[in-house]
Amino acid sequence: MGIINDRELVLLLPFNTKVYSFYHILINDIPYYIPEKKEFAVNKLKTYSREIKFATQTPDLFLHTPLKLGQNKFSRKEFIFNKKKIILPVNEHLIDFYATYPTCDLRVYASAPIDTTLLVPLREVLRKDSSGHTHTCEILRFMHACFKHQSDSIVWGRERYFFAEESLYYPYLDCEDSAILFRHLVNRLTGLEAILVIYPEHVAVAVDLPYRGMEKCVTHHDKKYMICEPSYIGALPGKQIPSMEETRELFCY
Repeated sequence: MGIINDRELVLLLPFNTKVYSFYHILINDIPYYIPEKKEFAVNKLKTYSREIKFATQTPDLFLHTPLKLGQNKFSRKEFIFNKKKIILPVNEHLIDFYATYPTCDLRVYASAPIDTTLLVPLREVLRKDSSGHTHTCEILRFMHACFKHQSDSIVWGRERYFFAEESLYYPYLDCEDSAILFRHLVNRLTGLEAILVIYPEHVAVAVDLPYRGMEKCVTHHDKKYMICEPSYIGALPGKQIPSMEETRELFCY
């Protein structure tokens, strides 16, 4: 806890990941975030150095297990794909909770578990190959056909990342939202490993697909992954957005 400018008591939280939507103060090179405040002048901070023996964990924003929320408030989201109607029951309690989440590292959104009840209708509609696995390109077609893309600055007036369920709920997605949802669907519906590929101004996905020599790939942990662009309408696996062809990815995970 701390007192700001001799007049306001605040909570100081050293989250285990970077948070973009809260003001922070560096104490011994550790960023302490102030959830109540997004932007204000701090001229003086008073706090204390006492250690509490049983307080041994850093505040964790990663969601490690599915959230158990109410089951009495759902939105029926409808999509038309392959001339079939897909109805997904999105839990609005989950959407309401995610709306309170601070904007933080993309890893938090990418690693959060997806509501498995949403996967059942998708398995029934998306075509499968002879082994019973959903084709990655079929999921890519679903992303291209059923989602509208618009920048966060236009829709929200600021950068806002979505958890997978939010991408199914809201009418517009940004590139990172499409990438996170697509990665979830590939991982869960095909069993193939998919990773996020982060560029300076863009987010894509790369999937562990057979490489034939002409497709655009990235190397992660000495393994090739084929680029897939869920926000590049019509692009097949291995086809990159032209403006990204000369851009080096920052990192993958």
